[in-house]
Amino acid sequence: MSNLSEYNFFLVHPLSCIRYVDKIMPQLTESIAASTGERDPASVFDNVLTGEWLLVVGEEDGEYAGFGMLEAREGVKTKQLNLPFGFSPGTLKGVREFFEFVEDFARQEGFDTVNISSCREGYDKFAQRLGYEPTMVEYTKEV
Repeated sequence: MSNLSEYNFFLVHPLSCIRYVDKIMPQLTESIAASTGERDPASVFDNVLTGEWLLVVGEEDGEYAGFGMLEAREGVKTKQLNLPFGFSPGTLKGVREFFEFVEDFARQEGFDTVNISSCREGYDKFAQRLGYEPTMVEYTKEV
């Protein structure tokens, strides 16, 4: 993969999501395992099949390169676009362009914020480099 790669991102209609299931499920499983590991990949994918979440697919030079799942949340004061799951085996350039796509979509659709979270070590520094600010710290104790 060269630095001259062309990336293309697009929303997938819920009825067309099934076309990507074979490519997404192994990556979704890996993404869940790298985070809390507490979700079932099939039930997570059901969120896009039912239209509850949006599916974004990325292509690099015309080939499938990754995905993102977007969840709209409306509060009393804010309209938030959350990115609960995503996976990209591509380059940092591709990941940055993916976030630009998501942010542009959020602006066009009238969202106030884009929220991302991850249990992956080091992700906080990456998110901050993209301009995201930490808003919460979660503490867990096994009992």
